[in-house]
Amino acid sequence: MTPLIPGQELDLAPDLQITAVPVPHRDEWGVGTAAFVIQGPNRRLLYLPDIDNWDDWPNAAKILASVDIALVDASFYSVVELNGRPPVAHPLVPDTIERFAHLPTQLVLTHINHTNPILDEDSAEMTAVLASGVQIAHTGQQILL
Repeated sequence: MTPLIPGQELDLAPDLQITAVPVPHRDEWGVGTAAFVIQGPNRRLLYLPDIDNWDDWPNAAKILASVDIALVDASFYSVVELNGRPPVAHPLVPDTIERFAHLPTQLVLTHINHTNPILDEDSAEMTAVLASGVQIAHTGQQILL
C-alpha cells in the first residue's frame, strides 16, 4: 500500500496520476479531508465530494481553474431541505454555481442528498442547474481523461 501524501503526485499508471489536496471539512477526528486531482493523458479532473464551505478554502478557484472537469459537493440546494435544523457543512448548489461560473472548468455536481430537488427531472432547480451549463452526476457516468 502506498500512502497518499497531500500535494505529492502519485503514479497510478503510465498516463494516470493522482494528487491529494487537503480541503476544509469536518475534521473532528483530526484526520483531514482530501479532494483528488486526477491527471489523465489528455485532461485533469478534480473530485471534491465534501467541503464545509468555499470561503474556508482560499485556493478553491485556483484549483478549479487548473482542471478541465470538477466533480463538486452538491449536498443541498437550499436550507429549506434541512427542515429547520441548523445549517450543515456543505455549500449550497446555487452558491457553487455562482462562485465558479466564470471558470472554463466543466462543473459536475455530485454527493447529492436525497432531499435535493435537482434529483427531480421536473423541478425548476434541475432546470436552472442544467441551463447554467452545469452537469449533474449520475450512476454509471464515465469521464474520459
